[in-house]
Amino acid sequence: MTMALAGDIIAAGQDASCHILRFSLQAPAAPSGSAGRNGSGEKGPRKRRGPSPAGQNDTQRQTSEVTVESLHSVRTDFSPDALQKAVRFNADGSLLVTGGADGFLRLWEFPSMKKTLEFKAHDGEIEDIALGPDNKVVTAGRDFQCCVWQQDQLVTGLRWNENLPGIPDKAYRYQACRFGAVEDNAGALRLYTVQVPHKRERRPPPCYLTKWDGKSFLPLLTRPCGTEVISCLSISDSGTFLGLGTVTGSVAIHIAFSLQRLYYVKEAHGIVVTDVAFVPESQRGRELLAGNEAALLSVAVDSRCKLHLLPSRRLGGTEAQMTPPLLARPEAPPTPRLDPGPDPLSPEPPALPLLRSAVRSLGPPERDAEAMTREQALLYLFVLHDHDRSGRLDGLELLQLLGAVLAQDGGRPDPDVVAALVDRALERQDLSRDGLLDPPELLLSPGQGQGPPGQLPGDPLAGAGAAPGGDAEAHDGNMGVEGPGHGPAEGQAALPAGAPNAAALEAEGVPELEAPDAEAMEAEEAPEAGAPEAGAPEAGAGEVADVSELAAPNAAAIEAEEAPAGPAGEAAPVWEDPGEG
Repeated sequence: MTMALAGDIIAAGQDASCHILRFSLQAPAAPSGSAGRNGSGEKGPRKRRGPSPAGQNDTQRQTSEVTVESLHSVRTDFSPDALQKAVRFNADGSLLVTGGADGFLRLWEFPSMKKTLEFKAHDGEIEDIALGPDNKVVTAGRDFQCCVWQQDQLVTGLRWNENLPGIPDKAYRYQACRFGAVEDNAGALRLYTVQVPHKRERRPPPCYLTKWDGKSFLPLLTRPCGTEVISCLSISDSGTFLGLGTVTGSVAIHIAFSLQRLYYVKEAHGIVVTDVAFVPESQRGRELLAGNEAALLSVAVDSRCKLHLLPSRRLGGTEAQMTPPLLARPEAPPTPRLDPGPDPLSPEPPALPLLRSAVRSLGPPERDAEAMTREQALLYLFVLHDHDRSGRLDGLELLQLLGAVLAQDGGRPDPDVVAALVDRALERQDLSRDGLLDPPELLLSPGQGQGPPGQLPGDPLAGAGAAPGGDAEAHDGNMGVEGPGHGPAEGQAALPAGAPNAAALEAEGVPELEAPDAEAMEAEEAPEAGAPEAGAPEAGAGEVADVSELAAPNAAAIEAEEAPAGPAGEAAPVWEDPGEG
């Protein structure tokens, strides 16, 4: 079922028809006997004299009741497998647009429901509809097309990948489209679309978000938004945030300006999310927010509605002035600190059997898991969990890796324990302070990576198999292990400099590393070779500060946004119009 709202009117598309309903809120009825007390002459039920227990007979219903009245029903889809998939009202509620499995776009006068226009818009199902300025209609179909219409005339067809030549036209289809306001620019509109892979692969390619100019319909910015297939899209009233739901039940909130992910709850529902909607930014809506910046409602096939609150990011400065923490987890209160327990990344003996067990459980490797060293097992798991093929693990991927290893100890690991291990690993081993772990950083023993912020891992790990000149081998046999289906392939992304190879690991192992002496580094005036020069700008300096993902309930994954790999195994492209912003 799909629905559209205009005031107190609901248009609900179900099967072959669109049903027009009116809802109303009724205040709670007055308690019995109140009329008699205020002098109306009517008496309420008699009560026994004498004291009664505290609170008895004081219960009153204070929740308003919702009543729904059916006004009209009209057939809006005529295909053999009729299914009404999209309904939308225009801005003033005088026009209703429907689209479904037969590929026809139909326009209806409202409230008379007189059909004024009907034409074939797509060779297949219409997935979504958006109504824009000048009564232009945007339709997204399963035929790989997203079209802009003026009445029944095609204005233009959208090409989201025209600046991304590595992505074929038939590799992705349009799933959703929505118009949204532009912050601090009254009257301006942006169009947002979601593109999902047409075919699912064993290693899922990413989905994409694209922002378009609302008048010229030229693409302004495209970013990947994860490998979970997007099922629905919503935009906040001010156009600040985008809400996404997935077929696996996850919910995310992105910043509309940069399309970066700000909030994520993995499998919040555990089944297809059918719709998401932001709480209106009206006076009543702001009262409900209670200090939060936004609130998103999600509904799913499990017949549950969940509320997702986004705490305010404005803490004494603008968004561009904010410097997000490495992981945006709430600071622990001054209570006994959570003991993370055994660390799978530790070189201590208890960790190695867990690593080998995780390797066996995730698929038969090309060599005996029992013969693997700690470094070989970690590299094998690294390849399996590097979902975006970036050569680095973000917070979410590291959370999944550690969770898979700890699960070998029997039972499901405590999410808070796994999250604490992720925090500790990034704190101790993330030498580059980018919120990601590359293979050399992952192989560090906990504590070895502690050093001055910003120091790169090239020098300390120069003996761990790095190729001369800083070149590293790709995800192939030179790593010593391979994940299932991760043999060498043309165009596959290379690992960062310093990636160890099998020969170095087997012949001499990973050398013992020492943390740099901070006092010695301060005393030296000239920087060491390979270290950043004094005064050189840090990575990301001068750019708008990235906003990390907020902590989700039940230790939901928090990740720094990285571009996942494209369908051909290349680094997932991100294109931005130089004139945007």
